[in-house]
Amino acid sequence: MTEMDKRLKNLKKYPARGAIEEYSDNYHYPFTFAGVGGIIFHQVQYKYKDNLLNTLTMPYCADYR
Repeated sequence: MTEMDKRLKNLKKYPARGAIEEYSDNYHYPFTFAGVGGIIFHQVQYKYKDNLLNTLTMPYCADYR
């Protein structure tokens, strides 16, 4: 069972009311803003670590105006 599956019941009960939502005493949204990245994104990133590009792209600084 994934993290999203575990939180689905509360996510249906307390959907996000806007672009940025987080748990509070009055509204029990199932994720904190940092929790989404820490819990879900990092697990997926680790799972596919061999497929990720681990270098920075070089900035293109010509003709920017």
